[in-house]
Formats: sequence, structure tokens, C-alpha cells
Amino acid sequence: MRARLTPITGDRFEELVLKSPRPSLILFGGEACTPCHALEPLLADLAESYKGRVNFFLVDATVDMDLGIAYQVRGLPTVLIFSEKKLASRLVGLKPTKHYQSAIESCLAAP
Repeated sequence: MRARLTPITGDRFEELVLKSPRPSLILFGGEACTPCHALEPLLADLAESYKGRVNFFLVDATVDMDLGIAYQVRGLPTVLIFSEKKLASRLVGLKPTKHYQSAIESCLAAP
């Protein structure tokens, strides 16, 4: 069974992302966003590969607009990776899997 991205809203963001000892990847997407739907299974596969080392979350940016505004999400899909309580990487648009892997590995390799 494929791993799934955990839905998250702004009221739990600080607790689950910023206070986490692990890096966190967040997909900002929307129900009507076709590229978002294409990206979600790719990230779910990565979630399985990085299980226990990286958290993977999904934010519906069309519902939780305040969180998207706070992190300057201007297009969907947008993937933000947080490490050590700060934004470490931003990827906008649908990219090949290797781009997401590289961003994750950079966070894991950081001292």
C-alpha cells in the first residue's frame, strides 16, 4: 500500500512542522489542480522511501489560504521543505522526482 501525505492545516502547522525534529515536506495543492494530483503519488512514493526520517504533509491551499499567504505560495503546486524550524527549499510547479529527492537529501545532509 502506498504511503499517503498527511493533511495538515494552519492550526497544527507550528506543532507538526516547525517544532518537528525531522525535516518536513509540504505540498500546497488544490482540488482543481491537475498538476497537484499528478505530484501527490510521486511524493507519496518518496514518503515511503523516507519514512521515519522526513514528514510529508498536504495543505489544501484553496481552503487554508492564510498558510499559503504566510509562506508566499503564489502558484500550485508548491512544495516547501522545512528543516530546523525554517524554510529550507521551495519548488514551484510539477518537477521530476529527482528535484524533490535532491532537496530532501540536502536537508538530511545539513549539519
